Amino acid sequence: QQKLPQKQNLVSENKQEEALVKEEEARLEEEEEEVGLREIWREIQGCNNWEGLLDPMNNHLRREIIRYGEFAQACYDSFDFDPHSKYCGSCKYHPSDFFSNLDLNLHKGYTITRYLYATSNINLPNFFQKSKLS
Repeated sequence: QQKLPQKQNLVSENKQEEALVKEEEARLEEEEEEVGLREIWREIQGCNNWEGLLDPMNNHLRREIIRYGEFAQACYDSFDFDPHSKYCGSCKYHPSDFFSNLDLNLHKGYTITRYLYATSNINLPNFFQKSKLS
């Protein structure tokens, strides 16, 4: 009966070791890819109209598109829609806490400097009016 728990411990330890190895491999791969991104970031941003990056889709471009989508979702998630809030129509978080409050680890290399407010409707929505508590 004692052999069974020892075997389970060995299996558990092996799985932990495998997970650590995979994590380290992923970290090294990310570092290698980041170096590559540093070299082609202008192309990723579209300076050559993404020529040669779309078909097949370049991995750096794919990741950046996903990251920008995550940023857009974070902006929506952080917007204060509560009409009873003193800060209705603004961001719920201070720029220095924005990424950490939203559990976003995608912000490497990005710093929030200002918030941008815009609307696509000429009739301003209610959240641009003063809060009901102001």
